[in-house]
Amino acid sequence: MSHSAGHAALAIGWEVDALGVDLEHARPRPFADLLPAFARPEEEAWWQQSPDPCQAFYRLWTLKEALFKAQSADAEPKGLMALGLRRPVATGQAWRLQGPDERDWRGISAMLSPDRMLACVWVSSVERAPFPTDSVLDETSHTSPTVGTTLRWVRHGNWPPEASGVMHFSSHPDA
Repeated sequence: MSHSAGHAALAIGWEVDALGVDLEHARPRPFADLLPAFARPEEEAWWQQSPDPCQAFYRLWTLKEALFKAQSADAEPKGLMALGLRRPVATGQAWRLQGPDERDWRGISAMLSPDRMLACVWVSSVERAPFPTDSVLDETSHTSPTVGTTLRWVRHGNWPPEASGVMHFSSHPDA
């Protein structure tokens, strides 16, 4: 569960080994000053190349927070610096999730409104998707790294009809 500025997000999964969610109220902040406290140099470079620094900052922050929350209580917790996004430099592959362990972590990140960013991450040892399929966010199964996975958005209040800037992530190099 996560809450921010009067809104809340709850992630419920089945047949998942770990699940984490984070919701943040996106607002201007001194991003360049905050990043060194939790972002690796390659993540800072990714942020600097983004056309929208606010969105990129909160996308990175919520992914890291969701990964942090998804860690097993039985393991030594990894800090925010060890979690997040990584890019295999040698191969030039796309950005990947860096979870707390070597399993195939999956995630989704979305701007729910101009000032709300949500990230949800999970890992599962079964092939079935951890979320029910519905028509709120349709996915194209032949292009999505999270085939068969959608999130159910339950809105209350003044939320826009659809999320924007949805990005899918995986830690698996073939996803």
